Amino acid sequence: MRVTVIPRTEEINEIKEKTVVIIDVLRATTSMVAALANGAKQIIPFLTPQEAKGYATHSGDFLLCGERKGVKLSGFDLGNSPREFTRERVENKTLLMTTTNGTRAINQSLSAKHIFIASALNVQALVERLKSEREVVIVCAGTKGKFSLDDFAMAGLVISFLEKNNDIDLDDLGVAAKLLLKDRTLYSLLAASHHGERLENLGFNEDLVYCSQVGVINLVPYYDAGVIKI
Repeated sequence: MRVTVIPRTEEINEIKEKTVVIIDVLRATTSMVAALANGAKQIIPFLTPQEAKGYATHSGDFLLCGERKGVKLSGFDLGNSPREFTRERVENKTLLMTTTNGTRAINQSLSAKHIFIASALNVQALVERLKSEREVVIVCAGTKGKFSLDDFAMAGLVISFLEKNNDIDLDDLGVAAKLLLKDRTLYSLLAASHHGERLENLGFNEDLVYCSQVGVINLVPYYDAGVIKI
């Protein structure tokens, strides 16, 4: 298996017909996994709040979900904290989601053969699903166009699990991501990242703990024909 790492959305290229793994560990992809595990029907990602609000005028049982600068958008039902996506709030609902980085990374990856959603929560199930793939591209969403340590650390976690039962060929970024986790926990790296520090300052420290849980959810969300589902 050939595994390459793209460090930020702006560097996505040459993914046509390849299998892509989207990472926005703090917090979009973690929230997506949590929501679907708690019974959400599907998630429709949008680039802008206006697009999400416009879709909400259709008939259906929708929840508007999203953030900008880490804070829930005005008039939206939920923000982007995975702890908000409880079964009581999301079961049997379609979530209309827009985030600063995660939904943009998905939108830029539409030429891929498969698009899977990754978090620490579902990393083991994800790796099991990927074992038959010949070429995997791990896309780190980054933060507002910049490299983000938290997503890169999560890429290292995916790679460390892939290596356990697969013969993989890594690019240099993949090697670096793997080595990053050699002597550090995922939580410590999330907390040390600029994005993690900003979330802590906003009062979301418990989200860092939640997003650091490894292998507690056994499902793999994927994007297909405009929606994320399982």
